[in-house]
Order: sequence, then structure tokens, then C-alpha cells
Amino acid sequence: AFEDPNLNLTKTLHRNTHKQYKNVEKARRYKSLEDKNVIHYCIMCMRALMNHKQGYCRIMEQPSCVENLTLCLRHKNNRTRVMVFELLTASCLLDGGHDIVIAAFDNFLLATNEGRRFQTLVGFFNVEADCMEFLTSCLQFINLLVNSVAIPQNYRVALQREFMLLGLESRLETLRNTTESSELREQVDAYTDNLIDVAMLLKEVAAKEEIQRSAAETEEKLSRLREEMEGKDNQHLKVLADLHRELKAAEEKISDLKEKTQYLETLSKSKPPS
Repeated sequence: AFEDPNLNLTKTLHRNTHKQYKNVEKARRYKSLEDKNVIHYCIMCMRALMNHKQGYCRIMEQPSCVENLTLCLRHKNNRTRVMVFELLTASCLLDGGHDIVIAAFDNFLLATNEGRRFQTLVGFFNVEADCMEFLTSCLQFINLLVNSVAIPQNYRVALQREFMLLGLESRLETLRNTTESSELREQVDAYTDNLIDVAMLLKEVAAKEEIQRSAAETEEKLSRLREEMEGKDNQHLKVLADLHRELKAAEEKISDLKEKTQYLETLSKSKPPS
């Protein structure tokens, strides 16, 4: 039978094209997997460096290191992201680290076009609801970020409000009632227990101001009483001095009278009877 050479050529081209396509897809998948592994190994290297004081100091001297570390939260591998949270949590514990981590999330906001800062973190509690280890490390980081003793209370309230507006509290309440992980439940309890009651703070501030006002009024009254007492003391001292002078004068008069009396008695005794 006669075979059309054009048909054979078409089949050959199709087979070669399909084979090349499969090779390209295989190479693309391998490259993607290789890139993910490279990121994971880079973070492992960073963790090794941060385990030493000098390595940590060198990394903190380069803000871009922490910024790039924070951007790795977009990695799809939960093990990699858990490691990122561990490093960020450790950074918050060290001197000056909290400010650097906050600045890194400011950069994350701009680099990823987040609607609000920390939106990605809160979003993990929807997307990754079945990965307890990852959510535990994420919430542990948030706990330390919001409740760090290195920041003023007003700043804590501001960070707390940011997460509240993103809906974190409602999601944590859902997790508390559904999760079987004791570690995650402990982190949920730690977050809710450390929430600052702003309404209570306002009441305490108002009460404190009232106490201070009352204390100022009392101090003013005490000051006036002291002045009055000092005035009265001065008057009393003057009266007492006058009395002392009068007493001294009276004593002198009595002494003179005694002398005159004695003199007269002496004269009467010495005068002969008539």
C-alpha cells in the first residue's frame, strides 16, 4: 500500500512535538521544585546563622534579610513557613528585633499588595485550617508580636486593633471550639487572655484622673491649712512671748515688794518701843 510521505512527516512532527512538550513540562516542574528546595535550604542556612550571636547581628544589620525572610511566607510548603515563623519569633525576642520585624511586614504589605498589614497572616487561619502545626507556629508568632514586653501598651493596643479589624478574634474563637490540638488551643488562650480591654483602660484612666484631681484639691487644702497653722503658731508664739515678758515683769515687781517688806519689817523691829 502506498503511504503518503506528508502524513508520515506530520505524525513524526506530532510525536516529536509532544515529546518536547513533555520534556519542557518536566523541566519546568523540576525547576519549580528545585526553586522551592533552594528557598527551604536558604532559610535553614539563615537559621544556622541566627543561632550564633555574631551571625544574628550581621543579619539584623541588613534589613533586607528579614524582609526577604518575611516574603518567604508566600511559600507553599508549610514546613518552610513554620521555619520562617520560628525565626521571626526568635527575632522579636532579641533587642531591637521587634521593630525590624514590624518594618519587614510593612515591606511585605507593599511588595505583595496586601489590602491591610498582616492580612496574609490572618488569612492563613482560613486556608490552612487543617494544618495544626503551621497554625500553632503562626499564632505563637502573633502572640509575641502583639504582646511583647518590649513595646509600650499603647502600641500593643494599636497592633491588637489591627488584628481585630482583620477578624482574627472570631477565627480564633472558632478554632477554640473545633481544634483537637492542645498546643494550638494553648496559643488561642494565650492570645485571648492577654487582650487589653480598652474600655476598662478608659475607665481606669478616668478614675485615675479623678483621683489625681481629688489629690490635688486635698493637697491645696492641706497647703492652706499649713499656712493658717503657721499663722496661728506665729500668733501663739507672739502671745507666749508677751506673757513671758509680763510674767518676768510681775516677778520683778514681786521681788521688789518682798525686799521692801523685809526692809520695813527690819525697821519696825529695830525701832524702840515708846
